[in-house]
Amino acid sequence: MRHTSSDVPQHILAATAAMLDEMDSANIRVSAIATRANVGVPSIYYYFASLPQLISLAQGLRHNELWAPLDDILVAMASAVDHQDEGAYWAAWDELFVVGWDPARRERMRHIAELMIDVRRDAAQSKSMREKQEHQLRQRIEVIDKAKGFGWIDPDVDARSLSLIFWGSFIGQHLNFGADLYDLEPEMVKMIFTKIIGGRRDPSDGSDN
Repeated sequence: MRHTSSDVPQHILAATAAMLDEMDSANIRVSAIATRANVGVPSIYYYFASLPQLISLAQGLRHNELWAPLDDILVAMASAVDHQDEGAYWAAWDELFVVGWDPARRERMRHIAELMIDVRRDAAQSKSMREKQEHQLRQRIEVIDKAKGFGWIDPDVDARSLSLIFWGSFIGQHLNFGADLYDLEPEMVKMIFTKIIGGRRDPSDGSDN
């Protein structure tokens, strides 16, 4: 398939991202990317300064894809607090537990440590990712603080700490060598965080916990 000059970089990035789903970044070679993308090796170096930069940008694509469902849930949470819809707020939390600890996602997410290391190999990509994460952290803190204001969450819960604990546990489950002992089911995570949050009302029965 022939590509116009404007879409060649994106095609190369997509091909590299697909390869990263199949193997460790350390095993990827420029010649293999060229073959996968059906372009010449010179084309790769024309658009990208180095293999580490290309891998960093491709890992950024994978990061965005892996995090897209979580981003959508954050948007749903923000909408729920804006409309003061407690049922929708807790429904978003429930979805977050399911998506965040989905057994079907674990195999792809086990490479998250490598992804984060690779992203840092390009200064611009690393800066962009850091800014995005900081923005999302502020958003998570905001939706928790607003929920506290409505009495949905224990007012003594620190929104920043809760966000960081949740995020740390989400990332941490993937930073192991595949031992089943580290795998948690969504319902167990939900139960633990619900106890931490406090003040939750179950939308299914409309009664206070």
